[in-house]
Amino acid sequence: MAGPFDHPPLPTLRISPIFLAEKKNGDYRLIHNLSYPLHNSVNDFIDEKYCSVQYSGIDDAVRLVQNIGIAGKLSKSDVKSAFRLLRVSPSDFDQLGFIFDGKYYFDRCLPQGASISCSLFEKFSTALHWVTELTSGNSNILHYLDDFLFGGEANSPTCQETLETFKKICSDWGVPLAEDKTVQPTEILTFLGIEFDTLKMEMRLPGEKLTNLKQTLQLFLHSKKVTLRQLQSLIGLLNFACQVIAPGRAFCRRLIDATCNIRKPHHRVRVSCNMREDIKVWTSFLEQYNGVTVMIDSLWTSNDMLELFTDSAGGQNKGFGIYFQGKWAQSCWPKEWAEHDLLKDITYLELFPVVISLHIWGVHLKNKRIIFYVDNQAVVTIINKRTSKSNRVMSLMRNLVFSTLKYNIVLKAEHIPGKINTIADSLSRCDFQRFRNLCPEADQYKTAIPDHLWTF
Repeated sequence: MAGPFDHPPLPTLRISPIFLAEKKNGDYRLIHNLSYPLHNSVNDFIDEKYCSVQYSGIDDAVRLVQNIGIAGKLSKSDVKSAFRLLRVSPSDFDQLGFIFDGKYYFDRCLPQGASISCSLFEKFSTALHWVTELTSGNSNILHYLDDFLFGGEANSPTCQETLETFKKICSDWGVPLAEDKTVQPTEILTFLGIEFDTLKMEMRLPGEKLTNLKQTLQLFLHSKKVTLRQLQSLIGLLNFACQVIAPGRAFCRRLIDATCNIRKPHHRVRVSCNMREDIKVWTSFLEQYNGVTVMIDSLWTSNDMLELFTDSAGGQNKGFGIYFQGKWAQSCWPKEWAEHDLLKDITYLELFPVVISLHIWGVHLKNKRIIFYVDNQAVVTIINKRTSKSNRVMSLMRNLVFSTLKYNIVLKAEHIPGKINTIADSLSRCDFQRFRNLCPEADQYKTAIPDHLWTF
């Protein structure tokens, strides 16, 4: 930082406001607001293509933990005063001016508040990451800006050696580390706000975050309108929770869509019926969720590999069929469904057995990534987008989402021709002779479908 000066030290010095932002630990961070004034700020003249950056995330940390295996070691270190390590070109000094207590100053280091700062520092931390990986020979390294995570297998010195290698490189480069944030190799470690446990292969949400999310959801349930800022806050809480609750990621879509075309933070947004119903699903799930999630399998498994097949046939005297590893469920459509034109809604009929299958056998599919092959393209789209314009289809969809949340299942759908789905097709058409010919090893009796599952 250069200053103080009684008069502008540079003839073209540009003045932007500064303010302090409080950190969680009670310290303060100086922010140089280079986005002011609107449409004529320093940031307005920085090309967005130079500011975009892709960070490592919780999914990357999960893969690292799965790589090192059960009881693997984790450690971390944090670069101190990260942005201040990078000097700004003297030709840009005149863009970084501010006034404090009547005196003029200008910044000579990368400021908090420049749209390009994160991108520039990410390049530096990526270089530091690469040199550490090359020197240590350990690929189980992750970084998020100035936070570095290191992993090593159980009963191996790899994690400790990698941490020491990183510290030596930082010392050689003159990069200061926050010693109070350095964590020696351990099986339980918090990274990016999520606690990882390699002994139980679990992730845990902080208790205060979970409590805050529950309270915010209750507020929305009892509100007709909320401000854009409140809605964005809820979305932020849900997005943070979905780092651990992966099946919920696609189920924030309607909340996010509601923020479109709302420009000012104080502008109000109506809590629609669909938004409220989605919030009820989250509320119901969180009532029984303790913040602990087992890490989901890293590989996708198809329903073929799981021997899980579903199908529906429209029309009276027809129904649906589900087959799962020798067990099966089947039923004809209730007569009253014909009175409500449900038998003409093939999308609803095709989605119904998918939902039923997770209700009955979801416990056997816990913590998996499943590709569901479906012979109806509309159902494929609805499952993948987690949304439908039909209210009754959405009622099914919310039950499907609740099951994926409950059993920690990440689900996506792909289309297959109907002729391939022969086992479930025989059940949906009540062709039991063909079913027995196809699956002679199947259970003698079908699995009962609980009555409440017919009331979606």
